[in-house]
Amino acid sequence: MDNIKFDTSDFEKLLKKFKRLRAQFPGKELMGQLASNARNIIYQRTGRGIDVRFQSFPAYSTTPYYRPKKERPIGKGGRRKSKITGKQMATIFYEGGYKEFASATKGNSNVTLMATNEMFRSFQAKLVTSDMAIVGFNRALQVKKALTLTARKGKFVGLHKKEKEILESRASRILNQLLKKVDLK
Repeated sequence: MDNIKFDTSDFEKLLKKFKRLRAQFPGKELMGQLASNARNIIYQRTGRGIDVRFQSFPAYSTTPYYRPKKERPIGKGGRRKSKITGKQMATIFYEGGYKEFASATKGNSNVTLMATNEMFRSFQAKLVTSDMAIVGFNRALQVKKALTLTARKGKFVGLHKKEKEILESRASRILNQLLKKVDLK
């Protein structure tokens, strides 16, 4: 059997390079960037009206809809006077249901969960530790709204398998750039 010679000086050089890599490792920055990317992916997908399973949200109801006049967003269109008495009604009536209201108010009747964008303004990425970040809502009212919408329209907070692959690819790219900087040859 042949003896294998191992030069310990090469091993020492490699250890020094790994120590340098560890010192330069941008744990917080990497986690912050990935959490922010995840938030943006969810925001953009939801804005296109697509849930976590990559399916469109269920369409708005066409059942006749009465909306309080002062509730925000303030309704456009709809009937404000009674057909029988001609007096002002306390509500706005949309014969075509919530779908008609959404179309008149937002300009289209596609379900995007972003009528006022108030919920997604509170949807933020937050760094917890150098190796953990979270993406979520920072206001209790918006958490409640998100839970209600999830029950009605389907899960929209989370990542699809394809989206996770995109994030993994971005993390790999950042780490490869770092490895090139440190030069572990």
